[in-house]
Amino acid sequence: MSASERPPERDPDADLRPSERLVLRELRDDGELTQAALQTRTALAGGTLSEAITRLVDAGLVERRPDTTDARCRIISLSE
Repeated sequence: MSASERPPERDPDADLRPSERLVLRELRDDGELTQAALQTRTALAGGTLSEAITRLVDAGLVERRPDTTDARCRIISLSE
């Protein structure tokens, strides 16, 4: 099959919700962030952000871990 006959490559973010794409973009641009910093940068409502992060964690795209300096905070980062 020649290159012109192959179907176009699928965008891996195509099935994501807009809020999930926004979270991924922030993490790609700035690396790991606290959930509070993500909320400030994205202006997403708390519930919307939490749901987006949970869906991204479940999809294996991001990781959520406790902040070692503040147990109330969670660090969100891209999965390796």
